[in-house]
Amino acid sequence: MCAETLSRYLPQSPDLAILDAGSGTGLGGESLRKLGYQRLTAMDLSDGMLLRARETGFYERTVQAVLGDRLPFASDEFDATVSQGTFTAGHAPPSGFDELLRVTRPGGFIVFSLKCDILETGGFGAKFRELTEAGHWELVEATEPKHLHVESKTSDPLLQIYAYRVL
Repeated sequence: MCAETLSRYLPQSPDLAILDAGSGTGLGGESLRKLGYQRLTAMDLSDGMLLRARETGFYERTVQAVLGDRLPFASDEFDATVSQGTFTAGHAPPSGFDELLRVTRPGGFIVFSLKCDILETGGFGAKFRELTEAGHWELVEATEPKHLHVESKTSDPLLQIYAYRVL
């Protein structure tokens, strides 16, 4: 979902560096590769998840790091960052977006999913407004809320995909 959204804004090129923040087992890397993106970095808190992501062969490198802490990347290192299913209650905090902004170049994109039920209760809405009002990024797309699993219309929480351009 995030890869397809990114492809609407960032031309598919093998030269673009993309960070998969909270990569898990690497499903996002597979989607990005299918769309023509080649220079992928997987980042996750879990060594076990990174091992599985590395085994996919989709990533140039894998890095263990914690969203919410300073990330081990140079400023403006990536042309885009994607993060699917990572920013959620008990996982990555809203403050993690500060570092994603630092490592994503101006003009680049940050695309991520977020469950609708934690937008305000989890502090994400306030963080998004803070970063927008400070002139750090601008919203280019927020999808309509949808269920993660198409077959589920009631038990699955609603989520949205957001795309922001880094200023």
